[in-house]
Amino acid sequence: MPVGLATTFTLIATADAGATASATTTVQAPGALDPPTNLGASVTGTRVTVAWQPPPGGTPLYYVIDVGTSVGGSDLLSGYPVGNVLALSSDVPRGRYYARVRAANAAGLSQASNEVAFTVGTRLNPPSALAVQWSDDVAVLTWNPPAPTPGAVAPVSYVLEAGTAPGLINVGTVHVGAGTVVAAPVPPGTYYVRVRAVSADGESDPTPDVVISRPARSR
Repeated sequence: MPVGLATTFTLIATADAGATASATTTVQAPGALDPPTNLGASVTGTRVTVAWQPPPGGTPLYYVIDVGTSVGGSDLLSGYPVGNVLALSSDVPRGRYYARVRAANAAGLSQASNEVAFTVGTRLNPPSALAVQWSDDVAVLTWNPPAPTPGAVAPVSYVLEAGTAPGLINVGTVHVGAGTVVAAPVPPGTYYVRVRAVSADGESDPTPDVVISRPARSR
């Protein structure tokens, strides 16, 4: 039966003597629902609550939720039924998420609600102003702590990464503690070094690479 259309049925009964009787009834197919409205999200620690309002007109039988890690994505949950409720709470791993809700009735699923984005765990900003100075063959690296982020846990240490090309770590990864200065002898060659901040929430993104090449000794 096409969604939203009325269909008329006529029932005709014939008796043995040839008399007939008929009855006519019209059945209205259920129409597709409008999408839910006012989807929002709140985050407390790792606990996320999403809530929404029912679609205007119509009566949903239940709702489904789509959740992804990118705008419009549903790589985490796709059409996941959550029952006939208007809110849902769950503990969620650290990350950035995008969610939408759809209403369902006998005609099928509505279009998606507005999309809501939320972040669990505030990511550290990276350190800044990474620089190198030389003392003979010793490189002295300095940097500034990350700019504060509301709700973020302060860094407790730093990690240096070094490679022989931009972004590589084939030379090594070294945890250097809570200080913002480190000195180390550097063998001949050209190296690409960056630093990350570390807190209880994890690591920040790295700073831009600094190119380190031991200066030639004067004769």
